[in-house]
Amino acid sequence: MKLKRKVPVSGLDDFGLSLRELIALKDRMIKVRVHCAYGEQEPLFPFPPDIRRKKMDEVKGDLFLKLRGIWPSKDYTVIGSKKRPGGISGTVRVADIRKFTNKNFVHDIWIEEIEGIRKLKLRKVKSWFAVKAHFAIQIEGQTKGFQEVEERIVIVRAFGCKDAEKILIKAFKKYHDPYLNKYGEMVRWHFEKVVDVYDMNVDTIDPKGTEVFYEFIRRRMKPEYEWHPLKEIKKKKRGV
Repeated sequence: MKLKRKVPVSGLDDFGLSLRELIALKDRMIKVRVHCAYGEQEPLFPFPPDIRRKKMDEVKGDLFLKLRGIWPSKDYTVIGSKKRPGGISGTVRVADIRKFTNKNFVHDIWIEEIEGIRKLKLRKVKSWFAVKAHFAIQIEGQTKGFQEVEERIVIVRAFGCKDAEKILIKAFKKYHDPYLNKYGEMVRWHFEKVVDVYDMNVDTIDPKGTEVFYEFIRRRMKPEYEWHPLKEIKKKKRGV
């Protein structure tokens, strides 16, 4: 019987197996995490937040009951909380995977352990990292006024965040070499510190656009920042 792979099954690469090879193991025991689907959210938009939350809890509960109803044993662990369960973790037979792969109330399946098969020791490979650093523009003898500081983001291929930082700090220190400005003063771009390192989670740079760095900032609310979607929904209903 051909397996319809509608629900993604993740974690197989850790064992060097394809889904077909896994299914062939049949009665082998495996430890899995099966996550419930999220349910449709757009129908909840017209309701206020407190009602939405209540309905979301109801949907999560219903989806969990469906998943629990097809779980092949009574021995399992609930993912999440009792009020808002997100799925089930437990040990099942490989053949039981078929119970979950074609259900619309299942979001994904993660394979954590396979009886008799160890996870592969994966060789480390380089990927892209973005490093944000500060450079002070130091002018000979300056003691007053404002000093310019450049905030620079550089991308580099490395084995990890620490490796990326190590590679670039070595390069950054070369910027210490002084030069003369138009006033005859000595100037240098002094590397001060690495502010942050961001794992881009990509192997290649997409010419159509690749996220290099992001950070969250907090700002004081102003009327022009506000968003009131319920008012917009009500206006549409009235045909305004």
